Amino acid sequence: MKLLILGAGGHGQAVAELAQLMGKFEEIAFLDDNLSAHPDVIGTLHDYYKWQTIYDCAFAAFGNPELRKKWQEKAIEAGYRLPILMHPTANVSRSAVFGAGTVIMAKAVVQPHVRCGEGCILSACTIVDHDAKVGDYCHINAGAIVSALTEVPSETKVDYGTIWRKTN
Repeated sequence: MKLLILGAGGHGQAVAELAQLMGKFEEIAFLDDNLSAHPDVIGTLHDYYKWQTIYDCAFAAFGNPELRKKWQEKAIEAGYRLPILMHPTANVSRSAVFGAGTVIMAKAVVQPHVRCGEGCILSACTIVDHDAKVGDYCHINAGAIVSALTEVPSETKVDYGTIWRKTN
């Protein structure tokens, strides 16, 4: 498999490193409007459709949820597969379910029966406790905790070190 990462900024570079550690991709390249953002940038974002015959997978690597959603949808329309990327040090229950285009970073802990939507970012050292639901395009930032049996609405950012608790 070959992976095309849309966005070569800091998040995109973290995604590329994680994808390399997974050992499932024979080639990884970037598209970014800043052609000097990384040595592996092969074109601008608007070139995404030109590369579908070479790269079978694409990953929208933007911190901004609206951009992540926009480019993920464009990638799907162009025929790319959107992988779920999981760092080898993440501790993830076999019963957890993730939507396409989600990334689970180093040392994240995801407990049983978690449901995580499309295009989510579970940053380093996050904890998503059992039976929690994380909506589409959420970002659970480094060190944040999502408590058991809670729901995080789509496009929500749970900031560094925050504890997301049930309010009722």
